[in-house]
Amino acid sequence: LISDALKMKARSEVEVVGIINNSKQIVTRKGETMQFVQLEDASSLSEVVIFPSAIENVKTVLNDGDVIKVTGSVSKRNGETKIIAEEIVPFSSNYIKIVLAKTSSKELIPKIHSILKENQGDLPVYVDINGKSIQAQSNASKEVVSLISDLLGEEAVFLV
Repeated sequence: LISDALKMKARSEVEVVGIINNSKQIVTRKGETMQFVQLEDASSLSEVVIFPSAIENVKTVLNDGDVIKVTGSVSKRNGETKIIAEEIVPFSSNYIKIVLAKTSSKELIPKIHSILKENQGDLPVYVDINGKSIQAQSNASKEVVSLISDLLGEEAVFLV
């Protein structure tokens, strides 16, 4: 999560996934291209700085609304925390993981089943119960993540 990355010490290595809110490209005094990206996830918002030396490691055009994975480090200067990108790649999910706590109510299972049934899609779904992962009978769409987050909390559902 971006919020976790922003709490880390300066120069800590981070990897975050988020949606581009705003992207601005500039040309430096040396005539090199660099970019500033506002990246957002469910937890927070951060500016990602892409220096000219890292532009070649950007594997995608950065458009507002795109979901990307940023690998880089934390920068803390002048009271601001930012992420300095080393590599940026498009992010695509392979599956949805739902983690049910031992204390989860048994009434939640039919609700989860109903959400999965009503939102079928291309992504396999795995439900982790007491550390044991079970594949759901049907695949689901990405919308399932927000719906189940509303039910169980965002810490219980992951796009992996």
